[in-house]
Formats: sequence, structure tokens, C-alpha cells
Amino acid sequence: MDRGRSATGVINSYAGRAQCRAVHPVASRTAERYNWLILWHCRFRWQDALADGSVMANKITFYVTNDVPATTADHVLVFIKPVPTSDKYQYYAWRDLNPSPGSTASFKYATDVSVDVLDPATGSLSAQKDILKKQRFSAINPNGQSPYIDGVDINDIESGQRAILNSCTTPATSIVLNWYNMGKMVVSMGYTPPGSINVGKTTIYETEPALYFLAANPELIGPDYGLYVFADSTPYTAPAGTETVNVRWYRESPSGPDLFEFTPSSAASVSADSSASGANKAIGELPEMRM
Repeated sequence: MDRGRSATGVINSYAGRAQCRAVHPVASRTAERYNWLILWHCRFRWQDALADGSVMANKITFYVTNDVPATTADHVLVFIKPVPTSDKYQYYAWRDLNPSPGSTASFKYATDVSVDVLDPATGSLSAQKDILKKQRFSAINPNGQSPYIDGVDINDIESGQRAILNSCTTPATSIVLNWYNMGKMVVSMGYTPPGSINVGKTTIYETEPALYFLAANPELIGPDYGLYVFADSTPYTAPAGTETVNVRWYRESPSGPDLFEFTPSSAASVSADSSASGANKAIGELPEMRM
């Protein structure tokens, strides 16, 4: 699916075709019937789009206020947690916020996943490819080209998952997969050791229905993070239907630990490596619509 195309666009496209057809002298006699058929067809295209996850949920806006009673070099880092986790993955701060004392920084969240493929032997990096839930694509390198994602859906995985099969056989190439949400990096798989995704291996991407908030100085700990960040972070799952979340970053004393307070409160506590399958009412995900 092309980035940015929504079910609304699908409906508008079909409605436009109906209008153009109705202008034709012959078609004008059956325009009313044709338009009715178009709307009926669009109804099911909309339902299918909701069911397969191709419609992005309304973005949730997070407002993060710095209420820390002391000067700090820390930022608020936001992580998305894949499940299951692995110490062989490289994790990244999906958002890096640096509000000054008393001020507020904001970001938007929705589920919009893409992936690219890296050949660590040559350093070549493919274009990002959008991928929906239940889709499994292949990484290929025909005629000795650098690896890329082919976009042909094998479609044989669990409903909450996305996956890439390493089919780079000409020549056989081990790869790294970089996963993104809304165009910003979440995790690199096959990172340790580099290129550990061998030919024939399927790599699955699935995430918890939570965002993880951590106060830390990114200049001290670097841009790349290990599994430890989730143990040190505060998870937050937005209740269904949430449009805005206010996050208060504070300390109970100037030298105390960094704390986060969320309004509305988190919908659920998230276990360390619980599966995210079936969490269709989590932040950024749409439930299937029944019509």
C-alpha cells in the first residue's frame, strides 16, 4: 500500500469514477443504480481496510510538561517495545523530547509501520516499505542486486504480526532489518552479530500496545539502546478512544528519581514480554468495524 493512502481515499476514488461514468449519455440512464453499487462496494472496501489495518487510527497527541524542580540535562525518551524482546536487537528512542522547565513538548502517535533491509557486508540500505498487520513480504536480491523488500504478500502469519522472509539467494546474503513507526526507527533486528538473519529465516515484528517513557541524557548513553531501557522506563497504554494524553514529568524532590504522571491513567499494566496479539483497542490501532 502506498504511504498516506487511506480508506477515505479509496471511497473518494470510487465515487469519482461513478461521477465520471454518470456524465456519459448512455450511463446517465443508469447513474442512480451505478452510484448505489459503487457505495455498496465502497462499504465493503472500508470494512476490509479496517479489518486488515490499512486505515490508520486517529493520531493520539501526547503533551509532555517538564515539572522537574531542578535543572536537568535529561530528555524524555519514548520507546516502542517489540515482543518478544531480544538482547540481540538494537533499540532506538522513537521520540526525543527536551522541554525546558515549566514548558510543554508534544508528539503524535499512530500505528504506521515500515521496514527496510540492510546488507551489512556492503552497507547498502533499501528504501522503506510500508507493511500492514498479517502481511509477510520477502527480502530479495535478484541478479546480484542489493537487497530490497519485494512487496509481494505471502500472508501466512498471525493477525497482529508483520514479517519479512530473507529470500536473498543470488548470492546468499544475511541481512539486518530496520523497523520504523511513522518514519522513525524503532528497532534493528539481526543487529548482533550484524547480518544474523540468514537466508530462509522469517523475522516477525509485533509490538506491545504501550509506549515507554524514560528520562535520560541521550548524549551520555548514546543514540542506540539495549534491552535495559524497558526495565528503566514507565509504560503507558492509552484507553480506547483517547485523543490526547497529558504527561507530567516531575520529581518529588530535586534529587529524587524522575517520575511520570499520565492523564488519563494507563489502561493496563504491561508485562515484560506479553504478546500484543489481539490488543486491537490499544493506542494507534483500530478495531474491526462490523457493518
